[in-house]
Amino acid sequence: MITSTLKEKGISYLKYILEYSIYVYCFALFFDTFSAVKAISIYLAIFSFILLLILERPKNTKNINIIFFFLLTISVLLSSVFSIDPEYSFSNIKKEFVKSFLLFMSIALFFDTKQIRRLMMVFTGSIFVFLLSGLYSYINFDLDFFTSQTFLVDANQNEYACNIGFIFPFIISLFFIFQKKYLKFSMLILMLFAFMGIILSGTRGAMGAAVTTLLIFVFFVIREILHETNKKHAKNLYIIIISVLITFILSSFFWGEGLKQHLGKTMEHFGTFDNRTEFFWKPAVEAIKKRPVFGWGYGKKIYRNPEVFKDIEPKPFYELKGGLHNTFITVFFHQGIFGGLIYILLIFSCIISLIKTMSKIKFPEKAIYIGLLCAFIGSMTLNSIVISISFLNTAPFFGMAAALTNQHNRNI
Repeated sequence: MITSTLKEKGISYLKYILEYSIYVYCFALFFDTFSAVKAISIYLAIFSFILLLILERPKNTKNINIIFFFLLTISVLLSSVFSIDPEYSFSNIKKEFVKSFLLFMSIALFFDTKQIRRLMMVFTGSIFVFLLSGLYSYINFDLDFFTSQTFLVDANQNEYACNIGFIFPFIISLFFIFQKKYLKFSMLILMLFAFMGIILSGTRGAMGAAVTTLLIFVFFVIREILHETNKKHAKNLYIIIISVLITFILSSFFWGEGLKQHLGKTMEHFGTFDNRTEFFWKPAVEAIKKRPVFGWGYGKKIYRNPEVFKDIEPKPFYELKGGLHNTFITVFFHQGIFGGLIYILLIFSCIISLIKTMSKIKFPEKAIYIGLLCAFIGSMTLNSIVISISFLNTAPFFGMAAALTNQHNRNI
């Protein structure tokens, strides 16, 4: 019979394995390479996660964010059952959504505030390499837009800037959290590097998300200053605002003709969202009307199935990559009204739970909550209007929101 001491040691080691497996996987998440590293880390995470569920029953599993994610999982299964190509849909669940589910549940059930902070640091380290890859491509390949075309990352500027935008709020969070001057200065430089990268990418959705992030931080920090009259927060805020404005001005000297023309047509593109309305959204909406409840099936290649749009006009503009260029329409298309509404409610519940929880927490810990809130409002919501984001990329963020709420409930 296993003694209680031996069991506690086993649980401790398993939590350690799970935690660092998640760190490794999330570091490699946005890269096209590191396949072997991702495979090893995810299998270690699955192994430790299953054993932990057997040995230790997690608390606060009735968290509203966890409930909505389970409902989202059900919508994925139902959409696959009623898919136009069930075999492909279920193979895609095995290939992608199982990993998404594991990432979410592992972080939601077994991470606390300290581990969320470490995870933010992991993502920040990852995005530094991500930005260096983009800088190398931008300089060496004389690109019109800031993006990466290396073995590490090969992406168009929209996808590239979106991934930077996800992590941008975490860099600001760590700037407020770190007390040592060299760490704070490092985060400031990385923040400005990321901001310049987003601008030079020409991706207006990512720019909107970055500006929204800055405005949210300004709002909450000003509230903190008014309530606590803390000059330290004010100093940090002034540094960020002045540095960002200087970076924006300096970035204009690096704008190529392609970027200038692209940004100059912003108002012209606004009416059709740069032709997304005609090329993707209208055909998708017509397709949703034909299968409204559970959608056409899970998996991005369903959109490329000619049977879907056989009797629909206009046809999607298949020559362009990037799916339906709208995360919400994508979910409604694949998982129907049931999955689409659950997805929106999941995002909404994460935002509300973060706002409610952070109201009881003070700086610098509050910066963790604000950073994650910015990721949801900026990248997960605003940027999702013009780009399709996979569940695999968003699962860690949903898990972090659930984990922070769970941590607060455990401390009550």
